[in-house]
Amino acid sequence: MINKKEREDLIRNLTKTNDLEYESRKFIKLVGDYSYGIFYIHCCILMIVEKVLCKLQINKVWELYFITAWILVSLASFGIVWCGNKTLGKIKGGENALRWIGFR
Repeated sequence: MINKKEREDLIRNLTKTNDLEYESRKFIKLVGDYSYGIFYIHCCILMIVEKVLCKLQINKVWELYFITAWILVSLASFGIVWCGNKTLGKIKGGENALRWIGFR
């Protein structure tokens, strides 16, 4: 016969999710929450990234150009929307501003 604490530990271990799995779900949820803002801002970021990559002459190898542009645009778009949510979400009236600019 197991005692109450052992039973609780057993149930906790059986229902415990993998920490990596939890973190990946959390990130995917964030991307989903921020997707509308990312949609609005990615075109502006893409124009900037294209100019920088052309100056660095990375556009001559299209595979490298595409992969680099995709990574930079994705990270920058997500970062800007994340920063906007973190900063505007803390001020009074920030929620309305986030909805107005499409970040929520």
